[in-house]
Amino acid sequence: MEFGRVADVSGIDFSLADDAFFPRARFLSRPSARRDARVYLGCAVWADPSFLSTVYPAHTPRSKMLEAYGAQFGAVEVNSSFYHVPPAHTISRWCEVVPAAFRFCPKLPRAITHAAPGALQGAGRDAATVRAEFSSMREALNAFGDKLGVTFVQLPPSLGPQDKRVVAQLVARLTTQLVSEQGDPHRFALELRHPDWFHDRALFGRLSEFLHEQGIGLVITDTAGRRDAVHMAVPVPHVFIRFLGNGLHASDFSRLDAWADRLAQWLDAGVRDVSMFIHQPNKTHAATLIQHMTKRLRGLSKVWVFEPQPIEPVQRSLF
Repeated sequence: MEFGRVADVSGIDFSLADDAFFPRARFLSRPSARRDARVYLGCAVWADPSFLSTVYPAHTPRSKMLEAYGAQFGAVEVNSSFYHVPPAHTISRWCEVVPAAFRFCPKLPRAITHAAPGALQGAGRDAATVRAEFSSMREALNAFGDKLGVTFVQLPPSLGPQDKRVVAQLVARLTTQLVSEQGDPHRFALELRHPDWFHDRALFGRLSEFLHEQGIGLVITDTAGRRDAVHMAVPVPHVFIRFLGNGLHASDFSRLDAWADRLAQWLDAGVRDVSMFIHQPNKTHAATLIQHMTKRLRGLSKVWVFEPQPIEPVQRSLF
């Protein structure tokens, strides 16, 4: 993820914003005992060669990398579905090789999120493509079964408040068309990128209240060059965070420490689960930050955090 990446992070204020300005959703209005609260930490890829001998056993074949990933992390951000919706039989194979508690968080296809505005309303040449993508995505989401986490919906940077009707139409179709086999809506979180969504607090508050009413979350994108996107709105009790690190800069660790403290407050207040994905140019750096965050969160009582399995030691040759 390159959104908000800058070459030099010195001088950037990485402190998390005060979340008091946003009217707390009803589920956050009373204390929680953190019963069954879960925190899922992961990366945005599993088939990465740099994980060999560092995160995975040294000779793990590509066909076994998801299984090895599932032994180390509690969730994965499936960015590939943005470009191509995986068929149900592929998803079924994925689900077979990961632990029962593992969660997949797929990305809604760009054919839906980046389509011409009229296509969501059934107009224009892209309308048939959008209908087909919704059908494929509904089948895919249902194929994940109980291993489906939050599906995130990345809106294009050009889509601003002037396009609020497009957002409303998209939300309506998410909640009515992408439903489980039992007819229940899946969980979604919108990622906003146009800066105008964040600069008007009254507008952002109205949007957050609308999403709360529709049962849709907001992605919190923590990146150096776009601190406005590190909002603290929590419209639903599932939090989705995309964290862009800077090559294990000291600020990466202090930022995660601040997030651990903030998440502890939110879990006390009623948040039921958190999905947090670490992005780094070097994927092994992401694994290092996840280990750091896991240690910070493990001390929270009544909160489930995935416990990674020990990595098989590398056998060294005598010759």
